[in-house]
This record gives sequence, structure tokens and C-alpha cells, in this order.
Amino acid sequence: MIKDLGEMFVVLEKFDITMEQFMLPYILFLDQREHGEDPLPRGGSAVAYIYRYSENVRPWPRASIQELVDKGLLKNYNEDETVYPDNLEVTDKFAEAVFATRSDFERFWNAYPAFAEKVEDGQKEDIPLKASVKSGVRDLFESHVHTKRDFQEMMDALDWGKENGMIQIPIKEFLGSEYWTQLREIASDTPEPQMTA
Repeated sequence: MIKDLGEMFVVLEKFDITMEQFMLPYILFLDQREHGEDPLPRGGSAVAYIYRYSENVRPWPRASIQELVDKGLLKNYNEDETVYPDNLEVTDKFAEAVFATRSDFERFWNAYPAFAEKVEDGQKEDIPLKASVKSGVRDLFESHVHTKRDFQEMMDALDWGKENGMIQIPIKEFLGSEYWTQLREIASDTPEPQMTA
């Protein structure tokens, strides 16, 4: 999150919200992604921080939450004046502005090469790189690529790696090892080709 501080302020300005308002849907999204459709536990999860904040700092101001709802960043399914985080849902509008989402995963999946060419003893052979269950790859993506910044850095490295013939590993290994960080280092150490007159 700290490395994305600049991007966080862009979101604050874009939606005209406070840091406290930003943190509520941010934490809720992390929790909802972690638990999916399961009931949200109060302990051992991101949402526990919301309860902790409410109990130890101050309750989340109702007007502040309503403003997030009015701006289309949260949905409130609470039926009375008491607001329980379990009954709040982050909208796509907020998620798409901050997090790497499933549509980003689809872009990554479609951009990743299906095969790499291997030459051995003068024979060319296609090595499959996406021979994996897509849902398992998506889980890895969600574990390693969190924010829009993470996603853009990974996609830039993937594009560079494809252009330079450096994508030779299966998609799951690319994600699990965060291979794009190595590609970024290699790319930054590679001099730009000089133009000749």
C-alpha cells in the first residue's frame, strides 16, 4: 500500500473522499476477495480491523458511510441506523479504480503466450505455458497482484519479456515466483538500442 501512496491520493482526489473513507472500502474489498461468498468472520481477517477501529478509535461516521454510498463506492444492506461492515459491499466503481480485478486477470491471461518455442538438437518444439486450470492461475494472480500499479508493472514487464523472447516459463511459475520483478530488473539494466544515422 505504501508504494501506492501516489495512486491512493489520485483516488482520494478523483472521488473527493477522505483517507478514512478510502480505508473502509479498501479493507472491505480485501476481506470480500479473501472470503468470497462466505460469511465474514470478525477475527483473523481484514474486516476485523474495521471492528477494531470502531471499538478503539471511533465508530465509522454514518454520514461518511452514506457519502460513500451516494458516490457509488459502497452498497449498504443494513436495515437500520447501526452499520455492520458485514452488510456493506464494495462496488466495481471503487474496486476498478484501486485493485487489480478479474477483468485485469483476463487481460493478463489473454496476453500471456500459450507456447514457447524450444530448439533442441536442431528440432523445434512448442512448450505449453498455459497448461493449467484457469481458476488456479486466477488464485495465484490474486495472491501476487493486488493493485492497479502492481498489475501495470507486471504487464509492462510481460510485454518487454515477450518482445525479447524471455517468456519461457509456465504461467503459474511466472506468477508464483513474481518473475516480472526479475524482468523489470533485466530491462532496466539493458541499454536502449542506439539509432544510427
